[in-house]
Amino acid sequence: MKTRLSIALSLISTLAFAQVSVSSLKTNHLAEPMGISPDTAPVLSWVIDSPVRNTRQTAYELEVSAGGKKVWSSGRVESDNSTCVAYEGPLAPDTRYKWSVKIWDNHGKSSKAQSASWTTGLRPDGWEASWVGSVDGNKSVRLRGKLTPGKNVKRATAYFSSHGLCEISLNGSRIDTEVLRPDNIPAINSMPLLYQSCDVSRLLVNGSNQVEAELFPDCCDDLLLLFQVNVEYSDGSKDCLKSDENWEMAVDGSGKWVPVEAFTLPCDKLIPACPSSFGKSVGNGFFSCPDAELTGFFNDVKHSFPEHPEVGFTSFRTASFLGDAWPQFSWWMNYIGDSQMDDGSIPLDNPICCAIIPWEAYQAYGDISILQDSYPTMKALADHLLDQCHDYLADSDNSFEDQCLLACCLQIVSQTAELLGNSKDAAYCSAMLSKVKTAFLNEYVSPNGAIFDGSQNAYTLALKCRMIPSMRFGAACDRLAAAIARQGGTLTTDGIASSYIFEILTDNGHSDVAARLWKGCRTEAQKQAFCDWLLRDAVGIRETSPGYKTFRIQPHAVCGTGWMEASTVTPYGQVAAKWQAANNDFTSIEVTIPVNTTAEVILPNYSSRTVKCDDRSVRGKALPAGMIGFNLGSGTYRFTIE
Repeated sequence: MKTRLSIALSLISTLAFAQVSVSSLKTNHLAEPMGISPDTAPVLSWVIDSPVRNTRQTAYELEVSAGGKKVWSSGRVESDNSTCVAYEGPLAPDTRYKWSVKIWDNHGKSSKAQSASWTTGLRPDGWEASWVGSVDGNKSVRLRGKLTPGKNVKRATAYFSSHGLCEISLNGSRIDTEVLRPDNIPAINSMPLLYQSCDVSRLLVNGSNQVEAELFPDCCDDLLLLFQVNVEYSDGSKDCLKSDENWEMAVDGSGKWVPVEAFTLPCDKLIPACPSSFGKSVGNGFFSCPDAELTGFFNDVKHSFPEHPEVGFTSFRTASFLGDAWPQFSWWMNYIGDSQMDDGSIPLDNPICCAIIPWEAYQAYGDISILQDSYPTMKALADHLLDQCHDYLADSDNSFEDQCLLACCLQIVSQTAELLGNSKDAAYCSAMLSKVKTAFLNEYVSPNGAIFDGSQNAYTLALKCRMIPSMRFGAACDRLAAAIARQGGTLTTDGIASSYIFEILTDNGHSDVAARLWKGCRTEAQKQAFCDWLLRDAVGIRETSPGYKTFRIQPHAVCGTGWMEASTVTPYGQVAAKWQAANNDFTSIEVTIPVNTTAEVILPNYSSRTVKCDDRSVRGKALPAGMIGFNLGSGTYRFTIE
C-alpha cells in the first residue's frame, strides 16, 4: 500500500509541476531563414512539448520586433493552430525580424516565450551593385574587389547572383554558393535568375576586406557576378558595399589582372534562392528492423536520396517523410510557374508534377499557401491537357497514361478549387473528370474488367487515378498481382506508377505481394517508393488530415521480421511507432503521438486474445474487416496483445 501511495503521490506531483514548452520555431518552414520575400507575409510555426498525455494548445500569442522596436503583436488568440500562422504586420526589405511565441494548453499551463528570427531579402530597386565579369563565356574568370566599411559593423548581409558556376570568398572564408550551381536549377532557360543571401557580419572587418570569386562556364554566354553587402553600423546608419568598375579580373587562369567590365542589367527577374536544407535534415526519417539486408536497403536509398525536385516528382512523398522537403518543393513550384507557356503547357517531361507536388506538399505539411500560389499553374495545365483531347480521350503517343494523368490532374484541381472557395472551377473540373473517366472505360476497359495491355503500369495507373468503378477495384488489383507474378516478382512500372504500386496493392488486400517486391525494384523511383511503403504501410504511419494534425498508425506484419520501427518529424513534432510480432501476428506496438495532434491506432481483432494498453485491458472501436481502433491524444502508449 505504501508503495502504491508513493507512486500515486509522485504522479500527482509530476502532473502538478509539469511545464509545457515550445521549440523548433520556424518561419516559412525554415529555422532562422535569410532572404525571404519582403512582399509576401511569412507563416510561423512551432512545436509544443509536454510530459502530460492528451495535451493540446488552446491559445497562443505572437510578438514581432525589428530594430529593437515591436512592430506587431497578435494578442492572445484562442486557437489550437501551431503551424502556418500568418504574420500580419509590416514588412520591409533587408530587415531582420525577431519573433516570439507563448502558448497555453488544455491543462491550464502556459509556456515561457521562445524567440527566433527571419531576415527579408531585396526588392528589385534595392540592388546598387553592378554586374562585373566577362562576356566571353568560354573561359573561366577570377574576380576580386575591396570592400571598406566606414564604421563599426553591427550587421552585414551579402546578396549575390551570377551567370555561370560561382564560388565566392570573403577575407579567405568561402561563402556558400551551393544554390547557384546549375544542377540546383531546372534546365528551363526562360526562368529568372536566383540570388542568395548570407550573413557575413563575422567575416567583415574594419578596414579593407578582400572579395574573391571564380566563375566557370556552363550554359551561359557570359560570366558575370552581382555582389553587394548591405551594412548596418553600430550607430544605426547604413551603407552598401558593392561590385563595380573598380574590381579586377583575370581570365582563364592567366594570372594577369585587368579592370573588369561593369554592366547595368535589369534586376526585376532576380528572385530569392531556396536554401538547400533537405540534405541537412534527411535524418528526420528513421527505419529499422532485424533484417539487416532490408534495413540496409532503406538506408542506402535514404543516404543517396536526391535533394532537388527537378529529378522528378515521384520522390516527393518519400522526401517529405525522410526530411524537410517543403522549402525545395514550394520554391520549385513558384519557380516552375514562370516557365508555363501561353497555352498552359509546361516544358517538363512530367508536367503533371505541377499538380501532384502541391497537393502532396499540402497533405504533408498542411500549408495551403502552396495550393494558393500554384493554382493558376495547375488550372491552366488542366485546361491545356483537355484541349489536347479528342472526345475526352487523350490524343498522344502515350494516350493511355496521359488519359489517367489527365484524370489525376482534374481531380486535384477540383479538390484544390473547392478548398480555395472556387466552387465554379471545382464543379467544372468535376464534370470534365466524369467525362474523361467515361471515355476511358469505353476505350480501355473490356467487358470482363480487364484493362488495356494488362501491364503493371496500366493497372496501377487505373487504380491510383480511380479510373474504374469502386466495385471493380478488388478484381483489378487481383489482376495487378497476377501481372507481377508473371514477371517473377520484378517491377516493370515507370513514372507515377512506380510511386504508388505498393500503396495500391496494400490498400486492396495484397500487402503480402507488396512486401516481397523490394528485391524486384530496378529504378530509383521504385526503390524510393518501397521505402515510402515501409514507413507508411509496414510500420503504418499515414496522415489523415493535412500536416499530420490527425494521423493513423496501422501496421502490416507481412515482411517476416520479428519487429519494425520507424519515425518521422512532422510539423507538430516526432511521430514514432514500433511493433513486435510472432509468425506475422502482432504481440505489441508502441506509438508516440506529438502534442496538439490525435491519432487512430488500428490493430487486427484477435477475438480470442486480450489487448492491453499500459498493462490495462482495453476494448477498441469495432472497424470493418474485423479490425479494432483506438483514438489517442498526445503521449507514448504501449499496447500488448496476449
